[in-house]
Amino acid sequence: MSHSQIGIQTGTEKYEQAFKQYDLSKNSTIFIDFVSELLDELQIKYSKSFLNYELKKIQNDTQLITISQFVRICQLCENQELMRPKYEEFILKFDKSGKQQLTFEHLKDMLFKLGEKVSDENILKMLQDLDKDQDGAIGY
Repeated sequence: MSHSQIGIQTGTEKYEQAFKQYDLSKNSTIFIDFVSELLDELQIKYSKSFLNYELKKIQNDTQLITISQFVRICQLCENQELMRPKYEEFILKFDKSGKQQLTFEHLKDMLFKLGEKVSDENILKMLQDLDKDQDGAIGY
């Protein structure tokens, strides 16, 4: 007896079922614009910057996303939420001000200590992408 036969859905089945409600053409694709709406319906927590980053990686001329790409994004978003406490603990090590935020200098120091060679320009772009409230720092 499968999970679906006894009324229990796996995450993947739940994601696929929700996706199919938006797949009006029945070709296993939906418009990228519907992804955040679907994630909200599924009550999957996500950051807009993370979602935008993932969607940019798969964007194409048709502005469509496949069911397998959508399932992957759902899984990544849920994994991101599970990793948040570890992420915050890691970030705290670099937050020298104790203000629960990372500035350009914090980010530069963190990347340097991790052995990443990133230009100031790319660090600034990263900061701008992750700075949700546009205060010049990444809050957490």
